[in-house]
Formats: sequence, structure tokens, C-alpha cells
Amino acid sequence: MKCKKGMLMAAAAMAVGLVLAQDASIVEARKQIVEAISNPAVMTSAVKGLSADDQRQYLADVVSAISKMPGSREEAAASYLSVCRAAMKGAKKGNLAAMIAEVFATVPPEYLPVISESLGVDMLNRAANSSTTYTDDKYIEIATNVMAVVNARVASEDASDVRSAFAALTFIRGSNSAGENIVSAMVGSLPESARKAAADEWFPAALAEGDSKSYDPMLVAASADHVSPETMTVMLMRVAGPQNQDALLADLQGGNTDPTTKSNEKTPITDAIYNPYEDSLPSLGVGAAADAFVEGVTVPRGRSGNANKIPSKPEGSHGYKYQTRD
Repeated sequence: MKCKKGMLMAAAAMAVGLVLAQDASIVEARKQIVEAISNPAVMTSAVKGLSADDQRQYLADVVSAISKMPGSREEAAASYLSVCRAAMKGAKKGNLAAMIAEVFATVPPEYLPVISESLGVDMLNRAANSSTTYTDDKYIEIATNVMAVVNARVASEDASDVRSAFAALTFIRGSNSAGENIVSAMVGSLPESARKAAADEWFPAALAEGDSKSYDPMLVAASADHVSPETMTVMLMRVAGPQNQDALLADLQGGNTDPTTKSNEKTPITDAIYNPYEDSLPSLGVGAAADAFVEGVTVPRGRSGNANKIPSKPEGSHGYKYQTRD
């Protein structure tokens, strides 16, 4: 009897130890925030060691740290994209859709054009894996399921409709087609409040060619800073070059591993992109503890521009006020 009781106590102690270790992991990861911003490998490694919930929280912490750092808008764009790519690469199985949602919920809207275009070109592009062919039906199925997770996550954030629309644009670009079926499906995946503006104004402007392309309608709707075509070009040049070319669409699929399956064949995709926000939306934005930590961050050398910190978000707010960088 004593032996059994001792075993139960030992098991309980081990369980408590595991919980404490898990709780401590994000504390340790926060000590690496500055290094994670400058080194994608550190960001990916830190994310991989965290629980699914902590992965999302840590990404939000790092995004918040970038928003408080001095430097040009081009440098900020490169940093946001770098950490978002690295975090997505380190996502646990079944947590990738939630990490994508966290990206579009936390990055300030004026930087979402760069995020959307870049992720659509590679990590979420259906041609990224040359050995795999995604039919329109399969690609739309994956994208629509991810959009449900994005919509739920961004619902409590400022400019939620615009945030959802940028995520949908990512999948339109990732489809390598602005065909009627793809665009209509992505418009339909948006919250009802965003569909008319997206169909009539936002998407036509964003998907236009050359000098006609503009994100202004979306940024104005988000009360975000204007991004000129010239600034957008410089931002994209800044983040161009050797980038993470991991093909992630396969990680967003469910039990059927054949991506060419037609959409009328049942595939448990919703299991693979488990939506942690279905029942209730937890507070996944940056909390007071993270803000207190970031206040002590030493900005690495090499960043230029205004040396003053960008002010933290107003007391009691959730999300971001979109600050102007020099």
C-alpha cells in the first residue's frame, strides 16, 4: 500500500515538474527575443520548444518587441517577415493554421502587404513543393479552412476585416491565379461584413498590375499608414534574396495525404488545423508581463532611424496602434 502511495506521489510530482518545465520554457524563450529577431534559426528553435499555446503567445511577444524598436519601415518589414516565417516553420503539427492566424492578428496592418505578398509567393504557394500538385478544389479547401481560423483569431483585433482580407489575399497570390473561382472562394471565406468591400474595392486594387496596384483602400479602412508604391518596392527588395522556401501547404492537410484528392472526397482537414478559438477566444495578444520584459530589451546595433522607442499600446487595449516609422 505504501509502495503504491509512493508511486502515486512520485507520478504527481513528475506531472507538476512537467507543467513547471513547460511554464518555464516561454520564460526562457523571452530571454532570446532580441536574438530571435535578428536570427531566424533562433526564432524557429525557440518556437519548436514551446507548447502550442505558448508558440502563439511567443510569436505575439516577438512581434510586439519589433513594434517598439527604432529603425526604418523597411527594416521593420524585414524583421516582421523574418520572425513570422521562422515561427511558422517551427509550428507544432496541427498548430500551423493558428500560427498563420497569429501573424495576421498581430502584425500592424501597414506591414501586412509585405507579409501577404511574400508568404503567397513561397511558403503558402501551391507550387512551392515541385513534387506535389494541388488542384483548385484542394487548394481552395485548405485555404478556406485556414481562413476560418484566421477570422476567429482576428475578430477581437482592430481592423479585423482588413486583417482577414490580407490573409485571403495571401491565398489568392499563393494559388498563382486570380481566376474567378479562387477569388470568389476567398471573398466567400471572409466575414460577411468584409465581403462587399473586398469584392468591389480591396481585391481589385490589390490584384491590379504595375502602377495600378494599390493597398490604399485596405489601409485606409484599417486607419493605417499609407504605403506608397515606392516604399512597397523597397520593402519587398529588403526582404528579397535567400528566404525560407519551405512548402507548408501539406502541413495544413488532414488525414488524406494525397493533395490531388478532389474536394468532394471526405478529408478530415479540420482535425489538422484545429481551431483553438472555436469555443472562446483566449487572450493571445501581448500581456503585461511581455510588455514589462520588452521595456528592458537592448536594441541590437545596426538598426537606424529614430532612436526613441515607439510607445507601447494604450493601457487596457488589445492589439496595436499603428505607429509611423521614419
